[in-house]
Amino acid sequence: MDKIYKNLLIVDGSYMMHRAGHTPAFQELVTSKGMKSGMMYGFMKILNYEMYQDSTMGFPVVCWDAGLSNRRVSVYPEYKANRHHDGDSEDEYIQEYRRQRSDVISALSKMGIPSVIIKGWEGDDLIKILTMMSSHSVVLSDDKDMVQLVSESVTLRRPMQKETLLFDSISDDLRHPRYTITKSIVGDPSDNIPQVSAGVGWKTADTVAEVISEYSLDEMKGKLIEYKDSCTKKSIKNKCESLINDWDKFIVNYKLINLDYV
Repeated sequence: MDKIYKNLLIVDGSYMMHRAGHTPAFQELVTSKGMKSGMMYGFMKILNYEMYQDSTMGFPVVCWDAGLSNRRVSVYPEYKANRHHDGDSEDEYIQEYRRQRSDVISALSKMGIPSVIIKGWEGDDLIKILTMMSSHSVVLSDDKDMVQLVSESVTLRRPMQKETLLFDSISDDLRHPRYTITKSIVGDPSDNIPQVSAGVGWKTADTVAEVISEYSLDEMKGKLIEYKDSCTKKSIKNKCESLINDWDKFIVNYKLINLDYV
């Protein structure tokens, strides 16, 4: 993909709004007319701080969820079936989120900051595309799954954690695709992505990921079989056997979580 932007500050708008919405300090904030404003306030406070603390951050662009990702639902129809979907639910929280998001997008527009929102796309997929279109970018998000984007040209800034993840300093276990493989094995209950095999936790999954992360998806299963056959620790050997037997589930999870499939 051609690099058509030089420096971008790519903001995970939906994630930041939801985090603000669940921050107790912001929940009781209202406007002079009695309208709730905590999500908008929290979002704008973080954005304002991050934009002006470092003038080299790049030009800001905000990405938003607009319903479930078509690419993910086509792979796994039960994706996020355990939660209310933005645009699909009329519960009070979602109504309030949508109202304040509209106000935020309007305010951003007046500030000259564009929002990217496309029906059937989630913000993380849009963020991935923008990083591919930029020579250098800083992704602003506390969503830990964004660590898979960190590269020589992409930095992750986690504002609520006050943490900056650079390619040269990121730990091996957070590097993509090792982190992505580990996450795919253990699943993500918040997104209704199931654990591949019962009893295989993060520690074992990370050990497996370290072994197979340098190989393509087509090669990973064969390398895992080789590792299982040479493993002398019975508990690890049994867990690897379970993963091998449930490999189709791993493939589904990997395609859901891995942003390289955008």
